[in-house]
Amino acid sequence: MELSAPSSSDADADLGLDLKALAVPKWKSLQVYLERKIHGGAFAPENRLPTEKELMSQFGYSYGTVSRALRALAEAGVVERTRGRGTFVVEGRAAPAVSQSAARPDGQTLAFFHCRISPDFHPYYSALLDGFILAAGQHGMSMKFVTAPEGNVGVTENFLERHGIAGFACQHARPGEYRRALQFRIPVVDLTGWYPQIPLDRVVEDHGEELRMGFRHLLELGHKHVAFLGKSPWLSLGHELAEVFDCTPPNVPVPQLLVGGWSPEHARRAVERWKQLEPRPTGLFVADDFLLMNFMRELEAEGVAVPGELSVVGRGSSLSSQFIGQSMTMVEQDPLVVGRAAIELLVRQLNGAPPAGRVVRIPPVLVQRASTAPLGAGTAPAQPVISSRS
Repeated sequence: MELSAPSSSDADADLGLDLKALAVPKWKSLQVYLERKIHGGAFAPENRLPTEKELMSQFGYSYGTVSRALRALAEAGVVERTRGRGTFVVEGRAAPAVSQSAARPDGQTLAFFHCRISPDFHPYYSALLDGFILAAGQHGMSMKFVTAPEGNVGVTENFLERHGIAGFACQHARPGEYRRALQFRIPVVDLTGWYPQIPLDRVVEDHGEELRMGFRHLLELGHKHVAFLGKSPWLSLGHELAEVFDCTPPNVPVPQLLVGGWSPEHARRAVERWKQLEPRPTGLFVADDFLLMNFMRELEAEGVAVPGELSVVGRGSSLSSQFIGQSMTMVEQDPLVVGRAAIELLVRQLNGAPPAGRVVRIPPVLVQRASTAPLGAGTAPAQPVISSRS
């Protein structure tokens, strides 16, 4: 995976793109997520939503953040809050805040193509699509989601007319698809950072900084022997790992590498490999929340205490803990910001600025929750601790 593309600051300067202006407060992110779940039928009319304490536990948010999100839902008429009883969905009023956006008079629509995951299955992609829809609506455009099996987007000269769209953002498309999009002058934004030789406009997560942030956290907690669990593209980032550990004392070795996959069997093998390492690592950084979900389940099945025997840092979004089902220390990206930044780049292309290989990197933030603790302490902080961005 190539990490030598222009920095986010360079890209922002070129594009005049203010990432801070695109940021969405955590309470708003939670409001949007809950409203999408309500609209999807997860909570029927007159059913009680989780309590503030339950939501705090699921998402690792503060009471103030959760309370404000519920208050915003109530103000929008989606839920009704009753002291002593809880928060309930209002019958006939559960309309999604961002499920659709007003189309422009010329009917322009943008699309997000993804080859793997429905947004209703994974909360990250649900929030990403919400970010697309919020930004598209601000420009008077509508947004839709299209599944592209195995990355086959099917770009041809009449691609836009066939799908009824003006441009698209994409993850995991094949390189030939991107080249044809440029050939036919189709507005496109890539969300992976792969294929750096293709001059695409991109919105990418800063994987190098994610690695540095995750391992620095483990080192600061006193874990000298650590490991890294990831799929093969992540394991190519050895130079980033070396950069982290060049700044540490000589007696701190570079992390052991564990190769994983998304299946429970891959997780079982990764746990077995971790148990065989000598000395056994007491800290672990997991590069993917699908990997993390199955790995944590396998640790629980094996009776491994987290964080008592192993402190675990995951990578994902503020919604990952809810997806995984445990309170996880995470290096987080904000999918709402990713989606909104991608739409801004698409709109600029529609307004005449051709793609020029510009890269917008979304900076991560580390939030410490229950899955990490100082070496030998055995317990984590009672409340989430959010680090400053480095």
